[in-house]
Amino acid sequence: MDLLLDRAAIRAVTENRMGARQDVEEARSLRPESVAVQKQYAEILRIEQFFTPAIDMLRSIKKDEGGPDVDTTLGLTLRQRNQPGDPEEALRHFVEIARYPNALPPGFREAAIHWAIDAYVALRSNKAEELIDAIPAEHVSSSLRHYFWARLSLLQGDKDKAIRHGVLALNEITETSRLDEMRFVAALLSDIGKFQEAHTLWKRVAETSKWESDAKQLLQCTARLGLDQEALEICQRLRASGEADDRIVEFEVSLIEKYNTDRPSRSCSRGWKTIPATRSPNCICRTSAFALTAPTWYTLHRMRFQQSARSPPRLA
Repeated sequence: MDLLLDRAAIRAVTENRMGARQDVEEARSLRPESVAVQKQYAEILRIEQFFTPAIDMLRSIKKDEGGPDVDTTLGLTLRQRNQPGDPEEALRHFVEIARYPNALPPGFREAAIHWAIDAYVALRSNKAEELIDAIPAEHVSSSLRHYFWARLSLLQGDKDKAIRHGVLALNEITETSRLDEMRFVAALLSDIGKFQEAHTLWKRVAETSKWESDAKQLLQCTARLGLDQEALEICQRLRASGEADDRIVEFEVSLIEKYNTDRPSRSCSRGWKTIPATRSPNCICRTSAFALTAPTWYTLHRMRFQQSARSPPRLA
């Protein structure tokens, strides 16, 4: 049964929903009373957007047998169904996870706090402040507590307060801080316009041999700060490691074109060699402007070159 559930979880992650459902159905036929089977079956129902039967199944699990993962799945499913009363019930589950007295896997509690803050703001409640203060100190660092205060302030439209807490969150980062903690604070600093400070953290977090969210965030900061040489080196490392996203080549060409208009065509040629034959880079090279396709996680507006050849590209 455990092997069936493990395979179902893998298939669900790889979007093989039919295979995942078949595995869970088989496990359910073997152990219909198993809490693990019920939780996995409810998750499959949630993924397939059968929210009401998933909620009913999760509610049937006894509190002392469920654990925080049941609260999480139930809260998310209620949030997705969004019928009258669902947001309030989902919030109660998220608050329970945020205040959970025992240790939880990294990121588990933090996600629940995010959802709870969002729910409090949507419900126009002033209890989000109480929640942040009530989180057990042994489970949330001072840096993360300031981070959540800053996130709440942004949602409430108080950017000055968000900046104050963002700076305090940065000051609490140490050499032993977890990567996910630095990632949260770096993303916050970017959102409040503190790109120099965010750049410092993204350099500690990002692995520039992989075209993933951290590397994209770092590249965005370098563009904002006009660090063209560093941005070019990041693009080159990404291509050298085998990454073949068109946007890497486009961004690299935009930087080269600004300083030497004779080199873009050669850079495109190098880039094409690293891209599979089924894909072609959308290189749009002009002497006056360069259109950059936006990565999925952020939007880069059209980059305009300044009159001076030495001016860094700016984001509109």
